[in-house]
Amino acid sequence: MQLLSSQRLLAKLLKRFKSVEAAATATATSSSAADAAAPADFEPPTFNEVGIQLLSRDLQRALFGGQEGTGGSRDASKRQARPPPAAAVAHLKRHGIPLEQSLASASAGSHAPVIRCPLPPLEGGAGIEEHFRRIAEEQVAPYRRLIDALASARTSKSGPPAKDAWPMPPGPGWHRLLCSGTSAARLEPVTCPAGDAFVFDTENVLAVGQAPVMAVAFGLEGWYCWCSPMLFGGPPVADDELAPEHLVPMYGPGDDPNRPRLIAGHFVAFDRAKIKEEYSLQRTGSRFLDTMSLHIGMRGLTSNQRTLKLMAKRGRFANKRWAEYQRDRKQRGADSVDEDNFGRLAWVSDSALNNLADVFALCTGEDAEADAKLELRDYFVSGSLADVRDRLRKMLAYCARDVWMTHRVLARQWKDFDKHFPSPVTLGGLLEMGSVLLPTNSSWNKYRRLSQTVYDRLQDGQRQTLQRLADEAVKKFANGGHELDPWLWDLDWSVGKSKTGLPKWYRDLVPKPVEKNAAQGASLITAQMRVAPKLLRLTWRGFPLHHDSELKWGRLVPGRNPSPAEADPRYFNPNNGRLLSDQPAIKTVAAGSSELRFPLAAYCRACLPSLLRCLRQHELLDQQQQRRRQRQAWWRRFRADLAGSLRMLPVDEIGRAELEAALTAMESGAAGDDGEGGREAGKEEYDWERHLPCALTATPLAEGAAFKRAANPSIDACWFCALPHPQGTSVGNPLSKSFLAAIDAGLLCSDRPEVGELLRMHARCTYWQGASKRVNSQLALPLVHGGEGGGIRLILPQVVAMGTVSRRAVEPLWLTASNARPDRLGSELKAMVQPPPGYRLVGADVDSQELWIASMAGDAEFDDDAGGGNGERRRIHGATAVSWMSLRGSKAEGTDLHSVSARLINVSREHAKVLNYARFYGSGAGNIAKLLCQFDPGIDKQLAMDKARKLLRETKGSRSGGVWRGGSESFLFNHMERIAGLQSPRTPFLGAALSCALRAGSTGGDFATSRINWVIQSSAVDYLHCLLVACRWLTAKYGIDARFAISIHDEVRYLVRDSDTMRFALALQLANLLTRAFFASRLGFRDLPQSVAFFSGVDIDSCMRKDPLDDCVTPSNSAGLRLEYGIEPGVTLDIEKILQATGGRLDKSA
Repeated sequence: MQLLSSQRLLAKLLKRFKSVEAAATATATSSSAADAAAPADFEPPTFNEVGIQLLSRDLQRALFGGQEGTGGSRDASKRQARPPPAAAVAHLKRHGIPLEQSLASASAGSHAPVIRCPLPPLEGGAGIEEHFRRIAEEQVAPYRRLIDALASARTSKSGPPAKDAWPMPPGPGWHRLLCSGTSAARLEPVTCPAGDAFVFDTENVLAVGQAPVMAVAFGLEGWYCWCSPMLFGGPPVADDELAPEHLVPMYGPGDDPNRPRLIAGHFVAFDRAKIKEEYSLQRTGSRFLDTMSLHIGMRGLTSNQRTLKLMAKRGRFANKRWAEYQRDRKQRGADSVDEDNFGRLAWVSDSALNNLADVFALCTGEDAEADAKLELRDYFVSGSLADVRDRLRKMLAYCARDVWMTHRVLARQWKDFDKHFPSPVTLGGLLEMGSVLLPTNSSWNKYRRLSQTVYDRLQDGQRQTLQRLADEAVKKFANGGHELDPWLWDLDWSVGKSKTGLPKWYRDLVPKPVEKNAAQGASLITAQMRVAPKLLRLTWRGFPLHHDSELKWGRLVPGRNPSPAEADPRYFNPNNGRLLSDQPAIKTVAAGSSELRFPLAAYCRACLPSLLRCLRQHELLDQQQQRRRQRQAWWRRFRADLAGSLRMLPVDEIGRAELEAALTAMESGAAGDDGEGGREAGKEEYDWERHLPCALTATPLAEGAAFKRAANPSIDACWFCALPHPQGTSVGNPLSKSFLAAIDAGLLCSDRPEVGELLRMHARCTYWQGASKRVNSQLALPLVHGGEGGGIRLILPQVVAMGTVSRRAVEPLWLTASNARPDRLGSELKAMVQPPPGYRLVGADVDSQELWIASMAGDAEFDDDAGGGNGERRRIHGATAVSWMSLRGSKAEGTDLHSVSARLINVSREHAKVLNYARFYGSGAGNIAKLLCQFDPGIDKQLAMDKARKLLRETKGSRSGGVWRGGSESFLFNHMERIAGLQSPRTPFLGAALSCALRAGSTGGDFATSRINWVIQSSAVDYLHCLLVACRWLTAKYGIDARFAISIHDEVRYLVRDSDTMRFALALQLANLLTRAFFASRLGFRDLPQSVAFFSGVDIDSCMRKDPLDDCVTPSNSAGLRLEYGIEPGVTLDIEKILQATGGRLDKSA
């Protein structure tokens, strides 16, 4: 049915748009030719002083009240009457912006088609800002009244009845608590709680599953409790048996499901997923308010602050995070904070972690009786259904006390809500975010089954390969000799009293008892075990991997003590100067120390090919005309690194001369001019093996690695060089997903052919390995009314609407889900969200919203700085280089921001895009260099730092007089830092305030990067809230059957009735237009660039995916969506095609 319905829709769309492409092409011809034959109502394009095309005049009048844009004449034919400000011209030219070319092309008629469409009248008639205030107030008014009443409702200050006084429910279902005078409390059966506003909490027994076993609600009519039949002899309900009838009903038989209701809770999304009526395609009138979200947004902590506070709470200061915090304070000249005084810092004492007990203590100053509550909570977490049933009265009291505490928290938070979030749009957005849902069907279980099947097969393949390698190792070294193997020398080869004759390391891989199961071999081995990289004979840039008990994974670099010139007898044979085969290494364990033999000669021979490859690296460089110069530049860096190694190696003057001679031989052998790259790196002129210990230091030093003494085992002849973890931490597993890029780049590899396939299998498995638990924890339940669609199931993602201090939504699976990739098993996850027959998923990606917000703010700052001084205020879109590149720059021409940044430091455009956003979020040179190392694990660290500094110098500029100057983005950063440095920072758009715990007055200057990050990210949340409120207004006004499904990063998706898809596509475009206009108006602009006014495309699809044409081929979906799931491609429509299809009308006659 779904496939046929999808095909009908696509056929209808294709027929409808058959002539649209030709019409769009014709419209894009030069305006000079079009003007001659233009109809009477033809409107020429409008440009501002710097060549940015603006909205049509009718849209400008409708959105900005008819006032002329501050960027010059609205008439394109007269734009030369007002030239661009001299300061803007100078700034743009300084940063390579082709301003004259841009203005000339506009004059010549090179422009996008002018978009003209009717816009619904704005509410209030006083402009775009008043419009948003009015429509948001109308949407939230009934819920605001309910919150006011609920927050002011009185409960006993001591809470609900104590655990020993809570009455015993006579049976399952809802009961109302009755208390009168001095008589004992009793319970009265009811169908559901009375009233329209509740504080609500549910509990489940983890040993049974996610089915609720009890719930408590407090409302305007009093206290209520609900008990599952499982607590009265009913059978346990496992997750795969869960259905709406097992959930908590909140509506009675005669209740109107559309009547506004407000349900509050702490992490209320968890409790919403247990409410029966929420599993319906038709949205009820219930809205959900999360006190945890409110806490995070108003008084929450950043992840770094949270770690420090938790560390202080537990009294554990001896860790890396504490050392970094102290170092950062020292670097900016602040006083150090000792452990005793840390808790007295303002941000520490005036904040709380996110759990209910801590938030309650912060809001009320009262003890939450955490110890007593934890004892009862353990019965839900680790107990059985019988444990809860036997203590039912106490467990109800526990649940009721959570409700009481949440109500106290809500009452305190609501008093400050309007001060913190003065715009009604914020509340409207939060309520909309609280009702997300994802439809699916039988595809969901099929996806889980296929993913797990392929995962098991790949895991078996890895296990078989590893088991074979383990067997080969034991067989090869059955009679000794393992001590000369560069990888296996430090494994525990002791046999002890074992009757099997197998070494200890192998016996650990055999199921117990070993004697009985020895025939199974090393069947327990996995790629996550410490022995796996050794059996795989993995190398990092040619150096065998080594595990140090203290320093974790890295590689050993010979050359710490031996000097070839002295022929130290501890390491060299005095007769021929060759390295000895082995030397002592001391390994320490709990039982004591033991001596191993480190295979020095074999290890050096294993490293030799890597050294020679390094010395022939010039052959991999550009083979064009610049080859010789690049090669010489590389050797200059290489020579400098080798010279630096002399300071680390204890060699005498003769040894230094030997090393210098080796360096000269390297250069003469590698800097040849012939087309093949010269001789083989001087191999003929120099005895590499003899002098390898010194020469080998060149490779790790060239990548800026830090040398340490090998700790455990302790090896005198070698330095230990840790693997470069992307996060700067020690490496616990070199086969983790953090090293997938290094595997792809060949930096982490093996010379055994079967290992390459194993690594590829391992890489395919990592996504599902990390996501499978979260996938399988999702509740995909049938509809509450089965007649709405057979086989349809709904997932209610447990989204925290304000999950971070920047107010970004947080959810562990869907909001972090990967797009489908052919090498990522299970990455077709999002495509399993599939609307039921008769519906479509309609949505769009907000094109570079944060970049646009930041760059427009920079334009406003430029006006205030350059034009405001002489009284002339000229808000011009594109006045700054970063803004011009984002509005007028072209990816095809290489003039957009990401292309320019990529060219500046010679990285890919995709990587430049990541670096640009990292910079906007406040990253400095250190973090940008770290990202460069993640993109290219083999990059020289100093080179990465040089690139990072160059990028910041050209974009951010240099600091002078407390502000940034000279960069393409200096005005942007001055704007963000000015806001972040205020006593009470607020977003420029909806006026949302920064968390009290992060303000400069509370932190004393700490966490400045997080405050800058907040300015841009929190403004993006304002954008989402405006968009949701505008969509809600348009769908209600025009009777469009659409409901919000989810927002992931910068994309929004709605579930829309088939018959309304085109009208909603237009509504979504207009909602974006309204939101962009509102943002521009808030910064003082009276016009809007047409390039950002509309979504580049609206997707209409039968599943959720990044691209409607993507068949989402992955290792678990090798046949693709079309063949495996019967899902046809969707369509993407731009504003012109939507206007063609609807005639620009939102009413049902469209």
